Parts: sequence; C-alpha cells; structure tokens
Amino acid sequence: MSQDNAKLEVSEVIGLINVTQNGPTQVAGLLNELDRAGRDELIAQLEARYPELAEAIRDALFTFEDFIYIDDRGLQKMLRNIDHRTLAKVLKNTSEAVKKKILSNLSKRAGTTVLEELNLLGPIRLSEVKEMQKDMARNARKLNEEGQLTIVRPDDPDPLISPYR
Repeated sequence: MSQDNAKLEVSEVIGLINVTQNGPTQVAGLLNELDRAGRDELIAQLEARYPELAEAIRDALFTFEDFIYIDDRGLQKMLRNIDHRTLAKVLKNTSEAVKKKILSNLSKRAGTTVLEELNLLGPIRLSEVKEMQKDMARNARKLNEEGQLTIVRPDDPDPLISPYR
C-alpha cells in the first residue's frame, strides 16, 4: 500500500470513528501499513487536534499481546520494576506466548513466585486486568520511545541484527 493511499484511508476512517467502537483499531491497522516515520507523522497530526483519539490509536497500535515483540534485555529491565502480584494479574488473561515471553525473562525464582501468585489469585475483574495490561503496554511504548527497549515485529522493514552472529 502506498503512503498516500494509506494517508487517504486514515483520514476517511477518522470520520467513521464516532460511528464504531473499533475506529481506533481500524486506524491502527491502516497505520501499521506505513513506515514508522509516516505513522509518527500522522499520529502527531492527530495529537494536535484529537489528543484522546491519538492516545486510543496508540493503545491499539501496541497492546499487551505485542509484548512478544519486545527484545529480551529491554523486557527484563521493564519487568524489574513490576511487583509479582501485578505480573500475576496481567498474566491471568493473556496468551500462552505472552506468558512464556514474560516468564522466560524473569529469574527462575521470580518466575516461580509469579506462577505461585497466579495460582493463588481468586477471581479478578476482567476490566482490572485489561487496565493493568494497558498501563504496562503504555509503559513499554514509552520506554521504546526513550530507547530503553526495542519493539521489532516479524514484518519490520528494519529488523534487529543479533550481536551474537
């Protein structure tokens, strides 16, 4: 998809956002077709006029399920600042791939503690879990912008090169 076509489609979808709850998700899907610079430019333009909408789109661009795309070192740094009970709660409603990614980036002892905590958790409101996941995703996005962690999707046109090759 060309950059111009994507921009045109984004502007058209923005007009539909008030009609559907999935508007930000649809715009995020279109923005994912752009290169990073184009995506950042459009979000900056949205931010100037519609800050809440821009934040909703950012939330849809990078979700908790996208944690599988965070580099291990960056994720380890991020996880050091999160208590085990919070980690257990966010893992309560997530895919096995994300659970595995997070647990594999904790020390063996911390991973065991989080799993024990997860097994001891009683019922928890889905809205509480989703809000905690959203907060963690926003934190990861912020750390990515600051260069403290790296997010690389499999289809990224500029992939990371392993330092061990």
